[in-house]
Amino acid sequence: MDNVVKALHNECELAGLYSKASSLYNSAFDEVVKLKQSHIDTFNALLQSANLDYSAKDEENFNLNGEFMQDLAFLIERENENIAFYNEILADERDEKAKDLFYLFQAHSYNDILPALQELNSLNSELNSSNFGQNLLENALNSNQFFNQITKGKEFLDETAQTLERLKNKQLSQ
Repeated sequence: MDNVVKALHNECELAGLYSKASSLYNSAFDEVVKLKQSHIDTFNALLQSANLDYSAKDEENFNLNGEFMQDLAFLIERENENIAFYNEILADERDEKAKDLFYLFQAHSYNDILPALQELNSLNSELNSSNFGQNLLENALNSNQFFNQITKGKEFLDETAQTLERLKNKQLSQ
């Protein structure tokens, strides 16, 4: 369960980071915050089923400064670190339930969040090289157009909720 606690701490950090980014950028990252919260809830349920309790520490050092391009680069870097983190803990995890969750949550980062951030980075680069300017980017942020990739992740979120429910009811098996 040590890896589950590490993963829970990691997901709590990421949820805090995206929450701060969302408050800085017109709620643009709210879907990611919801996804990360579902990860946290799932890990908490897994720990509770093992009669363990974990409370995350509040960390306010999220390295976001309100400069959009710098913050976006930091978020992309942090998602890449998250993917590498899951590779590390998967290498020595023996519990199949935990492994399945680690793979699923890593897939969220790799298939949904990272492509959405990269799409936003591309959109921003295009806007900066043209004369459309910052207003178009702000409109894209406000309408969450760049998070269309996250919509695909809702299926994963539903699967996570089902897994969580089966875990709570002790119906989860390998």
